[in-house]
Amino acid sequence: MVFRDLVAVAERHAMSEKTDPLAYFFEAATGQSDLVGFLRAIDLPMLLVSYEKALSFPDQFADALARLCGMLINDAQRKRLVALIRPNNEDYVRSARRQYEGNLDGLFDDCLVGWCREVGEPDPVRLDLAVDGIIRLSFLANRPRDDLRQAGVGDGMHGFAQSIHGLGVIPGSVLSVQVSGRTFHLPGSGKCAWEYWR
Repeated sequence: MVFRDLVAVAERHAMSEKTDPLAYFFEAATGQSDLVGFLRAIDLPMLLVSYEKALSFPDQFADALARLCGMLINDAQRKRLVALIRPNNEDYVRSARRQYEGNLDGLFDDCLVGWCREVGEPDPVRLDLAVDGIIRLSFLANRPRDDLRQAGVGDGMHGFAQSIHGLGVIPGSVLSVQVSGRTFHLPGSGKCAWEYWR
């Protein structure tokens, strides 16, 4: 069972999920506590591993893992095992991170228009609109857009056309759209309302 430093877990999660590391730190601590409770309840051979120690002492980690499995390994086998221990493996990092794409296109008749999707996921993305830094509403990017479909962007069902009527937006109001609960802001966000008028 591999354990990681909680701060490292929170920071890695923040990178991959585009969230606030402090917010995830408490969730990670609860998860680790639940895992410890599970381990206490089972009666199986186990090896407790510190991720950071395994990276620092890979030979000892390989030997401990072999002992747990009841195997005797020679120097060549140990060397092959140690070669598999690579921090920040590029393939893993790339596959573990959530990736979003989209754009805030403009304001058309008091309707904020754009698109957003999570790469590789079919479900619509929930977005938050902030006016002058205060979240004023939340909505889904789930409207069909032929330009997206023709460009092969998912199934094309990633658009939005959200009314901002009644939000008190004035020409100097700064508008920003981000994925709900994430730190990803749509490209084009952060401008004054008058800059979006079309």
